[in-house]
Amino acid sequence: MKAWRRSEPRTARPFFAVHALEAALDSTVLLVGEREKEIEDDVVQLDPADFDGLHVAICPKLDADKIRSTLADRAEGVVLLLSLRDPMFKRRLVHRRWPVDGELPERIFLDSGLVQEFGHKRELHATLALALDADAEPAPGWPHRRGAWIAKRTFRLKLRSVRSTFDIRKMTKHEAAAWTGFPGALLHVEYNEGRLLEEPNDENPLATCFIAEEVYERMQRVSDGPLLQAFVMAEIVAAVLGHAAKDVEEATEVPKGTPLATILEQLGANMPMSLTNLKDIVRDPVKLRAAVHDRTDFVRQLRSI
Repeated sequence: MKAWRRSEPRTARPFFAVHALEAALDSTVLLVGEREKEIEDDVVQLDPADFDGLHVAICPKLDADKIRSTLADRAEGVVLLLSLRDPMFKRRLVHRRWPVDGELPERIFLDSGLVQEFGHKRELHATLALALDADAEPAPGWPHRRGAWIAKRTFRLKLRSVRSTFDIRKMTKHEAAAWTGFPGALLHVEYNEGRLLEEPNDENPLATCFIAEEVYERMQRVSDGPLLQAFVMAEIVAAVLGHAAKDVEEATEVPKGTPLATILEQLGANMPMSLTNLKDIVRDPVKLRAAVHDRTDFVRQLRSI
């Protein structure tokens, strides 16, 4: 028997009675934008302007008859649910439920305000799942705990930016004093050396960024949250690039798909910035912040106060 190795995915799905439904959501498509561009990929990369008033709809394309016949008398406790996840602030919301023994939707619209609240013009995860809505009588091969899923599909709408590779956390005044020497510090960054030249990995972020807890909490408000997010993210990008200066200096090429490639693309105007120019910028903290403020349209956002 082949031994499982840590580098391989390990997924245990003991629900053999509903095995025929595990691919029920595989044909789901995402419709993005006013023109409803049809997207079948799980990850959608968007430009910053695309997040403004973003129109999103999800089309499940379910075979309702097959679902009901497979579940039989257990269909009553199963629902199609839509959950939203905010990866920045680690929040999750079950947005809608539809019992599978009733009428199932052909198209699900996401309110643009909800996209803004959970996506912060940065990243939003939307998950469709066939799942148990209540505990059921245990039986071999059948899920019986509330929340157990039979099939699911997650779409990730992400800003085409290196920002999504940051792990953002709260920082207390005590932690700020211990890490920076100043209890009133806004930010502390722990850059993972070498990550700038590696392909993104959700389990190993480019940097872990700690933000003063008062600011972290206010960033989640609908009123002043977006402006604070813009300010803090500009500081984070500048700080991470400052910490990554050694990796930038030592780089001789720009591997495709790495955070470095994304940074050069974001800092450039009509075309990616050259590696030589970036090396020049990271040597000067003032010039580095000027470049970040320029490309994030920071002055315009400050004028909106």
